[in-house]
Amino acid sequence: MERSNTSRFQMWLILFLLALALVLSLVIIGLLRERSASRQPEQPISEDIFPPASTRTGVPPIDETAQAAALPALPTPTFVPVAANVPGPEPTAAIVAPQQPQVAPTVAPPAPSPVPTLAPSPVPTPAPVTATGTRVRLDDDVWQGGYRSARGYGGRSATWIYGAGTAYNTMQAAVVLDTQPRETAVLTIEGMDSEDRPKTTIQITVNNTQIYRGPNPLPNDDLPLESGTWSQASFPFDAALLQPGTNTIQISNLRPGEFSLPPFFMLDYAVLSFDPAGSAAP
Repeated sequence: MERSNTSRFQMWLILFLLALALVLSLVIIGLLRERSASRQPEQPISEDIFPPASTRTGVPPIDETAQAAALPALPTPTFVPVAANVPGPEPTAAIVAPQQPQVAPTVAPPAPSPVPTLAPSPVPTPAPVTATGTRVRLDDDVWQGGYRSARGYGGRSATWIYGAGTAYNTMQAAVVLDTQPRETAVLTIEGMDSEDRPKTTIQITVNNTQIYRGPNPLPNDDLPLESGTWSQASFPFDAALLQPGTNTIQISNLRPGEFSLPPFFMLDYAVLSFDPAGSAAP
């Protein structure tokens, strides 16, 4: 039985291969025919199909000479000669004198405005204080020209003088004496200097005569504290500068500055002492 099946399978396989070979042969033959047909040369168009115009039946040949004679004669164009551009004499350029450059008028610069000189503010005339005996106390309120604060400073009333050029740079007081002092007189000041490190330069005069010029010997303010560093400094001078009658004592701040800022000089009070016999007591 198995042998019979094997024979059948072999027979069908042979038939299938023969059919496949036949199909392939037909395909190859078709391809070869298409290729040979595409390579045939094109046939030229036969003159029998389209004969020349001269031999066509019923169409007479065209006589080109007669056709040309039948056309109207065109006029011969007349050429008008154009005068050639003959170069004429070159125009003579007019000689123009060179213009002088215009010079702008020199304008003189305006004269500089004079810088005003800051003169010391006039100091009000103080009310004189009459001396009784050999000493007189000059409280801060008798000094005119300085700045005074209603609340004072460090628990005391005081008068300030600020930098040169401000409205409060000089203070002065007046003293009335009955006699002519002798020998040496002494001016003692209770006050302080501003809080900045450089000392304030001050000048003290008696009746317009300088008795001191230099750094303020009083201690610096203890700002930011408001207790103050009140202390005293004495300035002796020749008693001959004083005279019977009114005497003016003046203190000035010589350092430049601004109002309410260092450098400044602060005074609480001053004492002028003298002795007609020649012994001054501070």
